[in-house]
Amino acid sequence: MLHLPPLYPITDARLDLPLSAQVRRLGAAGFPLVQFRGKPLDARTQWRELTLALEASGDNGGWPAICVNDRADLAVLAAFSGRVPWGVHLGQTDLPAGRPGGCRGWAGSTWGAPPAGSRNGTGRTRPGTTPAWARSGPPGPSPATPSHWGRKA
Repeated sequence: MLHLPPLYPITDARLDLPLSAQVRRLGAAGFPLVQFRGKPLDARTQWRELTLALEASGDNGGWPAICVNDRADLAVLAAFSGRVPWGVHLGQTDLPAGRPGGCRGWAGSTWGAPPAGSRNGTGRTRPGTTPAWARSGPPGPSPATPSHWGRKA
């Protein structure tokens, strides 16, 4: 058997299928974590699709978990409205180093660094580097880790 590292799919706004439907289908296919990427859609459309995706995930026991790509504002808005995403994936230039942890609504968040060498062994971002992801709540295993594999949707 071929052993691969944990993988998670990323939605594609260029497809004819709405992003929320993509998330539902990917969860039904067995992926425990899906990255919600709404580029190049406008913010209103991304918000609507993210809301629908998070509601569907919540109705399915949090399956799949959703990581929001680049749109920290939408992730925080979702959390304030009671639909908390698993996390946010931030690019190196999305927010200045050290800034994300100070964003209103992200108290208690866990921050991670890109796998390209910025990890300091603890899974936390080194001082002066920009995190690649944030997740709500205490540190814990990602839905993309082997302990979550095999869960039936």
